[in-house]
Amino acid sequence: YVALTGRVRVAGTLADSLTDASVTELRQGEVFGELGILKERTRTVTVVALERTSCLLIPDVNFLDALHTSPETALGLVQVMARRLVEADRSLTRYAPDPLTGLPGRRAFHELYKRVSAGARRRKSSVLLIAVDIVHLKGINDRYGYNVGDEVLRTVADILVGSSRDT
Repeated sequence: YVALTGRVRVAGTLADSLTDASVTELRQGEVFGELGILKERTRTVTVVALERTSCLLIPDVNFLDALHTSPETALGLVQVMARRLVEADRSLTRYAPDPLTGLPGRRAFHELYKRVSAGARRRKSSVLLIAVDIVHLKGINDRYGYNVGDEVLRTVADILVGSSRDT
């Protein structure tokens, strides 16, 4: 696809998570959807229009033919994809799960909360947010060491994940 007008957001699912993170935004003249053709696989990311957007669909055979017959087109696509990889890596790293607990970090939480609360508003329902404080964690770390404190954090995270819905 080529965005003719408007802009779209590209979101990818984080590894080992059900959380989608915004990878990039694309504007007029930018290409998306080419990885599905090149990898001969179905969708690898989700693309959502952020405003009224018109796109040009380039049939697979025409797209591949342009790459085979035009080194300039192929090189341009490689440059676009290299830029996207760098941007996606930078963006997804910001949303990486906490290495200790595996829970979404602060940025991923904010992104997820915005999406969940917007969905609740559309459905005219509500969202319950629970804050958990591990009382005396500092005392546990001081008395038993950080390994035990880390195990407490992992255990609490496992209980929270195990007692909540995946969605």
